Amino acid sequence: MALLGVVGPSLARSSSVDDDVIRLRPSIIPESTGSLPTVGAPRHGFDYAAFGSRLESLWFQRKLALNGGRTTDARQQIEEIFRFCEEEGVGRLELFGSALTAEALRAIDDGRFDNAAEALDYAERFNPGQPPTELARAKLQWESGRGRLAAVAHAAKALRLSAKRAVGDLSFIPITAFVAVGAVLASLMLFAMLAVLRHHRCVRHDVAERLPDSLPEGLGLAAGWVVVLLPLVTWIGAGWTALYWIAVTFRYMGRAERTAATVLVIAVGLTGPAQRIGTAAYGITADPAARATLAASDGEYSPERIVRLQQLVEAHPEDPTFHFLLARLLDDGRYYEEAYTEYRKALELDPTLHAAHVNIGNIFFRTRQFGEATASYRRALELDPESFEAFFDTHLAQSEALRFDESLKSLERARSIDPERVSRILAGTSPRDTRLEPVESSLRTISIWGAATYGRQTVGVGSQSIGSGKTLDARGIMAILTLVAGFGSLIWSRRDPPARACLRCGHAFCERCRGGGEVRDYCSQCLHLFVIGEGLAVRAKARKLYQVEKHERLTRQVRNLLYVFLPGTRQILTGRSLRGVALLGLWLAGLLLVAPELAVPIETWSGAPLHLDLLRGGAVPARLALSASAAVGIAIASSAWIMSQLRTPRHSRV
Repeated sequence: MALLGVVGPSLARSSSVDDDVIRLRPSIIPESTGSLPTVGAPRHGFDYAAFGSRLESLWFQRKLALNGGRTTDARQQIEEIFRFCEEEGVGRLELFGSALTAEALRAIDDGRFDNAAEALDYAERFNPGQPPTELARAKLQWESGRGRLAAVAHAAKALRLSAKRAVGDLSFIPITAFVAVGAVLASLMLFAMLAVLRHHRCVRHDVAERLPDSLPEGLGLAAGWVVVLLPLVTWIGAGWTALYWIAVTFRYMGRAERTAATVLVIAVGLTGPAQRIGTAAYGITADPAARATLAASDGEYSPERIVRLQQLVEAHPEDPTFHFLLARLLDDGRYYEEAYTEYRKALELDPTLHAAHVNIGNIFFRTRQFGEATASYRRALELDPESFEAFFDTHLAQSEALRFDESLKSLERARSIDPERVSRILAGTSPRDTRLEPVESSLRTISIWGAATYGRQTVGVGSQSIGSGKTLDARGIMAILTLVAGFGSLIWSRRDPPARACLRCGHAFCERCRGGGEVRDYCSQCLHLFVIGEGLAVRAKARKLYQVEKHERLTRQVRNLLYVFLPGTRQILTGRSLRGVALLGLWLAGLLLVAPELAVPIETWSGAPLHLDLLRGGAVPARLALSASAAVGIAIASSAWIMSQLRTPRHSRV
């Protein structure tokens, strides 16, 4: 059996200040005084194994009663579970809450709506404020016809709770990091495809022009296609197809396109560090040991948390943070002697831990030892003269000891440090409350995060490395090479101008093909036909007009499809490439938030492992997958699509 918080033989037996250390009396509350009600009385040692066995027995008896159709007996068993948890001071059982939610879903599928409602009520009592429970209520209201508006309200509440949980446990950090990485890689791939679609004729024309004239014409045509499609016909480097296409087409792009391409390539170079940050954040927020450390920072009593913190303390006996967090949980569960022992151990490891002195004083306060409480608060003030908790709790202890003048001075000192907090505490007290509770002191967030990371490295599952110290990975190197190649091609273009695509027929031409002239946007035939107005031979004119009509029709059809299904392409193709890339990236990010499985082709094409399992944590029951991230994704994708459909007065030059 796992016995928690056994008091060691070195526990002091005096309430005096000996060697500048405050010590407990043999019994925190004398038996003769009965100064505290039973519900708030201190307790000793929690047997988690016995507690779990008792719960399992009661739960099994309830299931037997349900299977036998004895619903009254089943209700009695579950009420017995609630009474037992109340006696033990346990207010939350996550496993039972999840099991009851799953039970309610099965009842909804079977049409047993009353049973489902009862199971959800019990689930809320066991584990309040859970998104799956609210989603199950929404499903119940919708399918039973009891209220569609109520169903929407429950779904909205589930989303709100999901968002609150993501912020509270910081799980939004890995989700944001991986979605951003996926959106950047997908944006680069789509942008590169658009670049090849627009400029492949020019690339192929220049390749053919640089071959010796003695070679057959068909060989030049084939060589051009080989250069364009090289990454697709070779397995080596196929994951870098987009970067290759950017480098090849960079010299043919306009200024806006080049700017957008440069921004995207730099962003791709940063995806490696961003992914390592996301992996590290996921490792901290998803690892059971780390989650136990972070969850313990609020001091909410839970037997499961105590067991895990006890394991962390045993694994890291030299870390004061784990001792302090365990003491907070024990204190909240009214295991005052055990909590006092852990606070003392934390102070032995870190004598400057003023929060431990404050909370030790609170233990004395709750056990009506106000002189010892005041002395402990003074020790905290020696370490931190601006401690709000120490001054406010000193005020409470002095008031209980009938030292009203000193109490008023302590209250004024606390009010000078944080007047709003004093007002909130006093405003939250009802007139019938004759005694305020002391304010607990907590560790700094950075200390708790440091302990969570440290504890994760050696305790619990998922303890592999969360990221190497590399500052530059393969993606960064390829991004640098792409930029070097792209800007190098611009320098080369100064002495050897690149080919251009005719605005009317789309055919590629260079200065040698056309023979010079001031107008640079038309091939020689279109220049004579549409600009100069000189007549062409009837057959040549008919052939050119057919080519122009075919090019315009095909371009219009492709663009209409792109405009609808790829938001941002309108802006990219009409000279506002940065705006278009931003809209495209937002749309892709929204899709990934809604359906992370869409990142599978991104992994395949980019060659970058995105760790799709980290994009969304599982929920119990898993069939209720609606999350705040999905709702945010729908909003982002919809907004990007609407903004992309707004027409711009600028026109494409392609």
